Amino acid sequence: MKQYPSLEIVPPLKGMTKDELLNDIRPFIEFNPKYINVTCHRDEVTYEEQPDGSYRKRLIRRRVSETAVCGAIQSEFKVNVVPHLICGGLTAEQIEFQLQDFKFMGISNILALRGDCLTGEKRFSPVPGGYDHANELVGAIRCFEKENGCEGFFRIGVGGYPEKHFEAANMDEDIANLKRKVDAGADYITTQMFFDNQVFYKFVDRCRAAGISVPIIRTQADLNSKASETAPGILLNRHSVRTHKRDLRPRERQTGGLSNRSGMGRRSMQRPSGSRSSRCSLLHDGQIRQHHRNPAGMFLDNQ
Repeated sequence: MKQYPSLEIVPPLKGMTKDELLNDIRPFIEFNPKYINVTCHRDEVTYEEQPDGSYRKRLIRRRVSETAVCGAIQSEFKVNVVPHLICGGLTAEQIEFQLQDFKFMGISNILALRGDCLTGEKRFSPVPGGYDHANELVGAIRCFEKENGCEGFFRIGVGGYPEKHFEAANMDEDIANLKRKVDAGADYITTQMFFDNQVFYKFVDRCRAAGISVPIIRTQADLNSKASETAPGILLNRHSVRTHKRDLRPRERQTGGLSNRSGMGRRSMQRPSGSRSSRCSLLHDGQIRQHHRNPAGMFLDNQ
């Protein structure tokens, strides 16, 4: 099972220019990332005391929007972007407006997530008129396609949790929640980071037993890299895809967490030919292998 790289970018704080952002990204492009994830962050809420002793609620946006970041990346680099779209902080109408922007810009890959709780919240609560769960968001995206005559335009990914989402009572409940997202129209699952391959394999088995047959993308952050030092806000990830058909193949013996099987564990770095960036060399742990794109829009290996 081969691997491929991607980037994950946190939209910059206000004050950074487009050129500064693109210059931070540019050294990573030599690794031929298959796509660049752009995360989404809710606006923050503050309460300002008024002269009469009352408080006024005020929204603060500290970061550039993921839509703007995606547009800047697309204008400069020939690479797919995958914006994260979250339920938190947005009404159904605001999400529809964002989908219109994505469609206009030709952005067809979306990672649909519920989003985190606000600071101080014990449980997630949507804004009035918003969505409470990611499966509702996936369904809304499919509904948008039908209403706008573009069925099948979006390829929707959702999050999976090999070690269980912390809010789920148990793994069975978590898998049931994941199946609801797939049944609503998700095309693939991308996992949270994990530290034991056997946990991932058991997770895949549970998914297949529950009737989940979409590809499951295993995500590994490059923990050996110094990305946080060289380019804060940019993370180099490595992925491999396990499809339903490929699950039937015998598994090789595992000895650790971050993949002896792939041959991309702790070993000497092999830089791409013609590489000139010492900054990027810190982020590459193993040889990048080429992948092709299947008709469904997923990135699968050549075998």
